[in-house]
Amino acid sequence: MIFRRRFWFIFAMLTFTLLVVQPLFIGYPENSLLKLHGQVELDVSILPFHVKVYQGGYAIYNVSVTGSPDIKVELWVLGLPIGATYTFSKNKFNPPFTSQLEIHVPPDLPIGNYSFRVRASDGGLADESRAILEVVKLVGFNLSISPQTGTVNQGEAFSFVITVSDIGGFQGEVDLRVFGLPRDSSYVFSVNNLKPPFNSVLTIFTEGRTPVGEYTLKIKGTGKGKIQESQVTLIVKSKKDFEISVSPRELTLKQASKARFLVQIIPIEGFSGNVILRVLGLPNDAKYEVASKKTLSGGVVQIEVEVEAGQTIGTYNVVFRGEYGEMVHTDKVVITIVKAEAALGDFALLINPYSGETRQGRSFSADLMVKRLGEYKSTVTLSAENVPEEVKVAFNPSFGVPDYNSTLRFLADEKAAPGTYIINVTATGSDGKIHSIPFILTIVGKGEAGKEEFIFSISVTPKTLKIDQGGTTVLTVKVKSVSGEPLPVKLSVTGLPSDANYKFDPPEVKPNGSSTLTINTGVSTGVFTLLIKGRDGGKEQGTVATLVVEERRCFIATATYGSELSEEVKFLRRFREEIILSSFAGKQFMEVFNSFYYSFSPNVAQFILKNQWLKPVFKAFLLPLITALHIAASISIPLSNMDIELGALAAGLTTSFLLGLLYFLPLMIPLRKSLSGRVKVNGEIVSLAVLTSWLLSMVLTVLGEIFTSQVILMLSTFLLVSSTVVLTVISGLNFLDKVLNKFVSS
Repeated sequence: MIFRRRFWFIFAMLTFTLLVVQPLFIGYPENSLLKLHGQVELDVSILPFHVKVYQGGYAIYNVSVTGSPDIKVELWVLGLPIGATYTFSKNKFNPPFTSQLEIHVPPDLPIGNYSFRVRASDGGLADESRAILEVVKLVGFNLSISPQTGTVNQGEAFSFVITVSDIGGFQGEVDLRVFGLPRDSSYVFSVNNLKPPFNSVLTIFTEGRTPVGEYTLKIKGTGKGKIQESQVTLIVKSKKDFEISVSPRELTLKQASKARFLVQIIPIEGFSGNVILRVLGLPNDAKYEVASKKTLSGGVVQIEVEVEAGQTIGTYNVVFRGEYGEMVHTDKVVITIVKAEAALGDFALLINPYSGETRQGRSFSADLMVKRLGEYKSTVTLSAENVPEEVKVAFNPSFGVPDYNSTLRFLADEKAAPGTYIINVTATGSDGKIHSIPFILTIVGKGEAGKEEFIFSISVTPKTLKIDQGGTTVLTVKVKSVSGEPLPVKLSVTGLPSDANYKFDPPEVKPNGSSTLTINTGVSTGVFTLLIKGRDGGKEQGTVATLVVEERRCFIATATYGSELSEEVKFLRRFREEIILSSFAGKQFMEVFNSFYYSFSPNVAQFILKNQWLKPVFKAFLLPLITALHIAASISIPLSNMDIELGALAAGLTTSFLLGLLYFLPLMIPLRKSLSGRVKVNGEIVSLAVLTSWLLSMVLTVLGEIFTSQVILMLSTFLLVSSTVVLTVISGLNFLDKVLNKFVSS
């Protein structure tokens, strides 16, 4: 009996040391985990705790500073690897404030985990927070394009050289594609679907009707799950040119007389050069000169050419030739020179513009000019031929004696068939002379892109939603066509927390349609304004939604210590976010744990708040937990520098062992004796079963990490924690039995 009492006295002293004395002297790790005692006047935290970055890339953290608004706090980063640089979006501010930390990693930095600290100080007060920067090898490929900008005339082609380079030993084939091309254009790669490195020539072919403008082309390469994109600019310019038209087409002159021809230089796509006009094919004794030159609406240049016949009679095919640089265009007329007594006058028919476009249900007008040539005095009547159905034509006036002007108006009915039509406008003289000129009329439908551009709107529901840390939420994005022919709209979202990810299903929508946006949040909390954008290649529309990520609160601890700002609650929160939730396996365990913990903790917290006398009891109850977590943190942090998953696993095993030792083992000691008399259990079988479960959970955890399986890790981590606690209790009881038996036997 003396030895038994002495044993229980020693056990009580050990328990008291673990529960009370040890927290007063234990050396906690110098990281972001807060000390348990003392009043905090300045606090700095960093999220996420762990960020992966490729060699040559950059990582982004959010640094939060709280404290007295009367002090000005400056931030530094300590412990970065050589060659890495950093910037803060905000520095030297009065708390509270949040600053974005951007760390740039050199391309030659060795891969691995690097621990660094963010220090905040006002010159007197100071606090530090620790985080992990994991540098990983970039295995993939890269796209580079030369030149970055290409200019092409309508109807011509332009080529870009695409260099696909290997990064880190990439072994897959890369498929190249182009997005964002203008209408009526096409492309071809000289080579495609090859293993890097290789060069491919991308040739863009345009047509004469390809719309003029500046286009951002996206060249996308895909291979073995890797995607790389690069952009170039293609500028399509109008192929500036001109046409020449001469009126009349036929003319009879008497010997030694003069007549005038009206020549129109018609610009194409903004042509404005000075065209040199020559007349070829006249008899040797005839001559010509430019009598007048003026510019009409639309840039049309009208030239009056006076031709003076000589004494030579006959019929001649005369060529009017327009020259501008390498551009040469001609038009032919027939001139007949007769004896003086046989000559007659004539007239010319001109139109401006020579083409036009109208929509169904609308009209278009052009100007006609009937010019007298020589001594012509007959009445000339205007008419139109080859007019499409459901299109009405009106002349105002429809007849007259040259010179006179007339307005030609086309009115397209709602039922007029869209298309391009060549309409002959004819002028007939009362003396039988006839001249005609073509007019090109284009009719487009009300919603065709030729006249009405594609416009769309984008909306999202719900507009505001709340979600807990680490949770998943879904929004519906709708894309609606406002006008024009619908085109595919590609969706994207910005403004998410830095540790969140998203997915659109589908990522591209053709109006009217919708897409489901799934967002998975990390540990970052706050109110985030999401900008959801849709782009059809040239136009972009957007809408906003508000995402509120709420913190998973420690209800029992908050009720016990009276505030979320207490050091103990901050410590628990940071242990969860910076050590457990920073790993993939830890996130899966917390999914299971949260469903269990939050099923009862709010009710327990309310009970504590209503019964204030319970606070000291729960403080004593939570003290071993906080002590265990501090010990677990001191063990896991060095391991996290090597591998974040290994650090989280070490924290979980250490915490489970200490919880079993400090909570469940003392509870089972008095219960064991009472239970042993009622329940017959084979201790060796139980121990073997628990050990088997522990080994199985370890194997499943490793497999879950390898295959990144959420389901396996949810099961295995919860089983690992439970079996570790039970195994600790069984081992502790067996150890105490051996010690007790030794004392008794002695």
